[in-house]
Amino acid sequence: MNSRGEFYGLDRLGDIVCKSLQLSAKELIREVINDIEKFSGVTEKNDDLTIMVLKAAKHFEEHSEIVVAASVEEIPKVFAYIDEVMFRAGFNKETNLEVQLAVEELCINIIQHGYQGAEGTILIAGNSAVDHVMITIVDNAPKFDPTMHPVPHFVDDLDKRSIGGLGIHLARSLIDEMKYEFKDGKNRLTLIKKSRPNA
Repeated sequence: MNSRGEFYGLDRLGDIVCKSLQLSAKELIREVINDIEKFSGVTEKNDDLTIMVLKAAKHFEEHSEIVVAASVEEIPKVFAYIDEVMFRAGFNKETNLEVQLAVEELCINIIQHGYQGAEGTILIAGNSAVDHVMITIVDNAPKFDPTMHPVPHFVDDLDKRSIGGLGIHLARSLIDEMKYEFKDGKNRLTLIKKSRPNA
């Protein structure tokens, strides 16, 4: 109870849990305890406090992957796959859309500038961890390292500025880490998006 004799209650507990779904069980317990302390203030507690957190979710593999044809018509499949990976990893809709947009830009770049209309495939793999998700994009197009692509100069005169190059910059700005390697004749680009539970 607080100083006015009001009980903390299930509604308030439900609110703090809903706001903290992305946190680990240990961090969620800390948030609940802090909220209880804030609510009750200096009022003496009548009993001990015991909290147990059980997180229930659909079973999903920590690793999954899909292979799509190198065609813009396949982009909706990529969107749906990333949506599922991010949702199951516990990320919010905003972060989900950021990763979807980054992957879309990079896949279109592979289709248009890598394969240049030729037939090919793109493998997209998702790996989930407690505090981040890792998306790996693999293709057989000619070697190209997006991490070495120059940052566009936005202060240049628009008439003098070269066309293109913004898709890679956009993808970089939406992702926390981007790593590239060329191995066994394949481009392998890894994107890491970290969870931000307090954002």
